Amino acid sequence: MHNNQKEFQPDTLRVQHAITLGLSGVFAGPEVTLALEYWQANTNLSVSVFKGINAFSRDVCKHLGKPELQRDLLKALNRALLNHDKIVVPELSVGSNPEDSPSVELDRSAPSGFPTPDFLSFGTLLQALLRRIEKLGAGSETSAKHFLMEVVEAMAWSEVQQQQIVNIIHGKTSVQQRGYKIDQLRVFFKHFKAWLAEEHGVKPAEKLISQAISDTQNTSAGKAFSVLHFVS
Repeated sequence: MHNNQKEFQPDTLRVQHAITLGLSGVFAGPEVTLALEYWQANTNLSVSVFKGINAFSRDVCKHLGKPELQRDLLKALNRALLNHDKIVVPELSVGSNPEDSPSVELDRSAPSGFPTPDFLSFGTLLQALLRRIEKLGAGSETSAKHFLMEVVEAMAWSEVQQQQIVNIIHGKTSVQQRGYKIDQLRVFFKHFKAWLAEEHGVKPAEKLISQAISDTQNTSAGKAFSVLHFVS
């Protein structure tokens, strides 16, 4: 993407964040980052945000070896772009870098099914931690998922909120219909952290969480909303 001040304007940041949200609804982790980089390198910021979306969906799915997802991606991107004006972007001073600015947040009046940055970030963190646990072997991931399912059932959440997290636990794409308070997600993660310490030891648990945080911070979702909100 060209490095000029126009790119740092709020509407441009809203569009880029909407693209990120659309991609995150179909892809996960490194694939989102690669797809966003592809979009940045092949987008003309002076034309309509919808121009070229069809071609982009086709090309990026082919590039990632998942042509069967083209239709799903196109729907997700169009939905996100139709609502990009509801994304709240903080004002940036001249010469500032958008990556150094406060987290971009989605207005809570956004329509059902439109994922919020905190939800995407939390889901990415949880899945990153489960992948790290999987590498321990000996049924560690299965035990972790079993515990998390018990926590989900114990949380004072609606059925929809519970199912959204269940989908994440099982590595599925979770379409968000209900939001969460940050404290709710923080408490959920606190339970998981305590279980990890009891199951694997304090130091190993801290290492796993630190690795998962690092994994998430390197993703588009992690950059849009800091995972430190959930682990403090």
